[in-house]
Amino acid sequence: VREPDVCIFRDPGKIKGLVTSDALLLAIEVSDSSRREDLGPKRLSYAKAGVPHYWVVDINAAQTHVFGEPVKGDYGSHGIVPFGKLIAVPGVNRKVRIG
Repeated sequence: VREPDVCIFRDPGKIKGLVTSDALLLAIEVSDSSRREDLGPKRLSYAKAGVPHYWVVDINAAQTHVFGEPVKGDYGSHGIVPFGKLIAVPGVNRKVRIG
């Protein structure tokens, strides 16, 4: 069972009770002392569950790891976005600036 710090749902109006991984569009972990866990086991867990997008906001490095395209238990794409740069939010026509 994972509890992301922030998440965006595919269809929030259909959620009743416990949220399953297929309801998630984007899971976000804010990483301070948990960087190793967030970029390792948690990343693989979200990918295996088929969560399409996963971000790790790395406070100490002032950057966001942006993962997408889950395939075979991991993510096929990985980008690093420095704080202050815009990141497109999947599923909506918006961009956010972190940091």
